[in-house]
Amino acid sequence: MLKINFGYSMSKLVSVIILSYNHVGFIENTIKSVLNQSYKNIEIIVIDDGSTDDSVVFLQKLRKEIEFKLVCKENGGVVSAINVGIQEANGDYIVLHACDDISLPNRFANQIEMFSRYPEASFISSNINLVNKEGIYQKELLKRKKEKVINLDDAILGADISSVGCIYNAKHLKYIVLDEAYIAEDPQIHLLLLAKFKYAIVDYDEPVLNYYLNPKGLMNTTFKQLTLQNLQLLKDYKDNKNFKKAYARVQLTYLSLLSETSNKQAFNYLYKNINLISERGIHRVMIKIFLPKKTHFLFKNNRN
Repeated sequence: MLKINFGYSMSKLVSVIILSYNHVGFIENTIKSVLNQSYKNIEIIVIDDGSTDDSVVFLQKLRKEIEFKLVCKENGGVVSAINVGIQEANGDYIVLHACDDISLPNRFANQIEMFSRYPEASFISSNINLVNKEGIYQKELLKRKKEKVINLDDAILGADISSVGCIYNAKHLKYIVLDEAYIAEDPQIHLLLLAKFKYAIVDYDEPVLNYYLNPKGLMNTTFKQLTLQNLQLLKDYKDNKNFKKAYARVQLTYLSLLSETSNKQAFNYLYKNINLISERGIHRVMIKIFLPKKTHFLFKNNRN
């Protein structure tokens, strides 16, 4: 456990932007997890992105019991909601919080302590717990080790940045505007910040949040969309020395995801990007493409 210097830390306001969309059954627990922090200098801003369930009615009632700011907007996607939230925030630090994740009690205390040691960091990305839909712990996302300073080169190469576990330097975050054409903020937000500012920190120590895993089918669709987004984002960094290596890595990830749902699409993608044949890890993807699914399952579970 980190030793917290509250004399220093408690002077800093943390703006927690909770992104609400059709999660009426979860958002109260999320808000309460923020209220139950050991660190108390917090403002809560809920941005409802045009929910079609009873979220807004519920949140309006909840405001009679719990103090938070509620901003309702037409549906424009998560990136649009984040842009609105950033403008509403008054804090020294900003947290972008999903409406179904749970922040653990010492999250902000530990993260602000980390900021006190790295005051020029654009963000702190902390370790998180992965839990299933029943809330049962599965594992920690990152292996515990000493924190690491990262820069733009690291981000382009796919550094271990846990977006849901991030806390941002508000001055830095307010300097950028996210492109709302993308379906998610990451890694757009991290690339933009590290292209402008010096560094960020990946904290591999104590997890700060319980992240709920979605059903496998939904995750597969989302991962493919996010991977395509990442390929598009990387094109803005073609002049970086790591671009070709990073781009090929993400292409290989996309090829692997394609192979899980359509061997034909995967083969066609490989044919159009034949350079991937020379990439490290291509043999595992080739096995997924050309072996029957049952055979691949047996191979994967017996190769060790």
